[in-house]
Amino acid sequence: MCEQLDDSSLGHLQRSFKYTPLNSARNEIRLLRILPHHNDHEPATINCEIIHTSLDTPTSHKALSYAWGSPQDLQYTIKLGGLDMLVRENLWLVLQQLQSSPDPKLLLWVDAVCINQTDTTERNEQVSKMKTIYERADEVIVWLGPSFDNSHLAFELVRELYAHSDDVSWIQLRLRHAHASECLAAFSSLLRRDYWSRMWIVQELAVAKRTLIKCGVDSIDARAMSEVQRLLTSISRREGGYDEDHIMLLLPNDARARAAVQFRGMTEVREVQEVLRSRLRQVSFFECMLHNSLKEATDPRDMVYGLAGLANMNDIYRIEVDYSLGVDDLYIDLAKKELQTCKVLNILTRARLGLNPHHLPSWVPDWSANSDNHKYLYDIKVPEHAYNASGKGRCDIAFTDSRHVLKVTAVVLGHVEVLGEASAMENEDDFQNTCRLFLAWWSLAKGGGDLEFFEGFGRALICSRVSDRNRGLWNKEEFGSFILGAWVDLCRSDSSNNIDPMLAELYSRILVRDKELEEGAGREYKEHERRDVFRRWTQTSANFIWDRRFFLGLSGMMGLATQGVRVRDIICVPLGCPHPMIFTPVDGHYIVVGEAFVDGYMYGKAMGELETMQLKLETFELH
Repeated sequence: MCEQLDDSSLGHLQRSFKYTPLNSARNEIRLLRILPHHNDHEPATINCEIIHTSLDTPTSHKALSYAWGSPQDLQYTIKLGGLDMLVRENLWLVLQQLQSSPDPKLLLWVDAVCINQTDTTERNEQVSKMKTIYERADEVIVWLGPSFDNSHLAFELVRELYAHSDDVSWIQLRLRHAHASECLAAFSSLLRRDYWSRMWIVQELAVAKRTLIKCGVDSIDARAMSEVQRLLTSISRREGGYDEDHIMLLLPNDARARAAVQFRGMTEVREVQEVLRSRLRQVSFFECMLHNSLKEATDPRDMVYGLAGLANMNDIYRIEVDYSLGVDDLYIDLAKKELQTCKVLNILTRARLGLNPHHLPSWVPDWSANSDNHKYLYDIKVPEHAYNASGKGRCDIAFTDSRHVLKVTAVVLGHVEVLGEASAMENEDDFQNTCRLFLAWWSLAKGGGDLEFFEGFGRALICSRVSDRNRGLWNKEEFGSFILGAWVDLCRSDSSNNIDPMLAELYSRILVRDKELEEGAGREYKEHERRDVFRRWTQTSANFIWDRRFFLGLSGMMGLATQGVRVRDIICVPLGCPHPMIFTPVDGHYIVVGEAFVDGYMYGKAMGELETMQLKLETFELH
């Protein structure tokens, strides 16, 4: 059946812009020129023209970096050579902004216009050239969208802090100003705009010679924003002469806002640039993805292709841009290449039970499922917290005739025997429900009955993410007790929480011990500082526990598992895998539930017990 077009639709089709094919042999790209506005009767008209040029003979140009927006967004018409082309609202707004201050020499590369998005072959070729297009651009223009949420205050704050970045006293005075909280909240809002979540910006900004950040009529050099974010991180850590955490004082009840001003935006770009300079040629495509796994893309394939220009610089293996592949084929191919080439099972730790809209095998990570704030055990940006459950050995794997089946050999630790209460937390900041969760899990853990067991429970609550740098005066062996103290302190702030006598006694001992350590080091014991440290650790813990389950195995085994874990699921350490994993049996094979923190088994203990024959190897067929 064919839909009949009315006369107006036919007329629009006849007036629509048609692409002239690019000459691949000449390595051609298209560039956009925004023409001056001459017609006062049509003030909203944006007139442009397209030119073809060769990357082999570079033409001076700038490149636009922006968020496409949703396919459901309003569309607006621009003119290309007098013919109509529909573009989404956000692109139309930035073109309008650029037209308002015309530059007759400006040639702009804009992906939505300069690539024929309906031609898969051209799209494959042009996307593969994007890294070169952006690194050769005279400037990359970042468009954050129109002004709103006090964005003008954010730009004002960045300009002021950048201008006085060497003056600690001035900055501390500025951050004590009556409107400082409003300005910092505006900066956080700016850094939480959808633009910063795009996978494509990683490549676009990491290779840029110079970057200009625009929002409405405001603009600033990206170097200023980067330096101010570095400064705010120093303030939060009380480094560089800053004796107060002004970020916590100004945004006390919004952990995400505090994180945004320090770690999003240009901080993320700077991290990628450091990887490019230092060790990108030594990392695999998968490891490059780990650096950017929280980014998002409208097309799930762009979670991979958005990094291809950078990740394919290494010599380990390549992923070619091919939009004729389905999402499932692409994600499976990436997983297989990583496993077959690198001989370790790091990528398996990113697989977990979920909705699985792409019908992936359970051992293949779904890179598009990253919007639920789940925190994986390994953060590639914090390598000091890396685990090594299987020692230095390589994996023992095999693929069956079906590309969907992976066989792995693993050291079996045991089964999940008891599960703690499922979390009712809506997110990691839901502290009312997290206190209830902690107390419910404590009622299960306290049956262990001795201090050593309680220490293990405390370690499990933070997945043992403690180092010499962040544990203060407490030694590593007793830091689990400190974490329990932090949780009791938080629970005590709500009178509806029932603290049992055993926990109350433990809390009292922890306070005494903490005071002894401070005074023994010649420091004045300050109650508000202790509470501040406690809150930081409960936030760290909440990041891990809010969507996990506490479990117990035999012989005092305990840990945290991914949601979806069931009693009698297998706990094991696959050879070549840095973390323990949990598999569930289904119809004669196994499904990956996800990675697990198992207290005492994160640094090779399983391999030692395998050698002494306390544990044994089994092969699991994963579907």
